[in-house]
Order: sequence, then structure tokens, then C-alpha cells
Amino acid sequence: MFYRLNNEQGFMLPILFILLLFISSYVLTLFQSYETNMLLYEELEQQTISEIQQMYTKKQD
Repeated sequence: MFYRLNNEQGFMLPILFILLLFISSYVLTLFQSYETNMLLYEELEQQTISEIQQMYTKKQD
């Protein structure tokens, strides 16, 4: 039922686990920065639209 790791597998297992942790944290950081950038882009888009509308209404007067 149990199986033994030889020296090479026992050495590589923690390294692979740490590498997996780094990769997963990097991917989560990418997703978080993407989400933040999209929120900032939407906010900037709304602000730009409102500024254009204000400029247009000022020209009408």
C-alpha cells in the first residue's frame, strides 16, 4: 500500500512542491492585477464619457 521514494524522488518532491507554490501565486497575482486593471479601465472610461458629455453640453450653451 505504501511505497518508498528513492533518493532522487525524495529530493525532487519538495522542489516541485515549492515550484508549484511559486507558479500558483504568480498566476493568482496575474488574475488579481488583471481584475484591478479592468476596474480601473471601466472607471476611466466612465470618467472620460462624462467629461466628453460636459464639454458637449458647454458647447451647446
